[in-house]
Amino acid sequence: SIPGVATALAAALNNRALHAKRDGDPEEKAGHWYAEALQLREGVLGEQHPLVIQTLHNIAEHLDARGDDDDAYEVRQDILRRLDVDED
Repeated sequence: SIPGVATALAAALNNRALHAKRDGDPEEKAGHWYAEALQLREGVLGEQHPLVIQTLHNIAEHLDARGDDDDAYEVRQDILRRLDVDED
């Protein structure tokens, strides 16, 4: 099925990004792979699905590792919004 293929591809992209990040991301591809995984997962699973939230978390961690603290903060705020968590 198409959703099954998209979900499997998203998992592979997410894993590839995790490995690239672990290896120092010398080609700076992790962010691109995370973004592709997120797009596929959101399209198939919806924006509040745990795998979508996991991918957003991975993106935030990736941004932190690159020193993009403001962008990482925004992604984390997006996670809270998607989960309908009160920020107080």
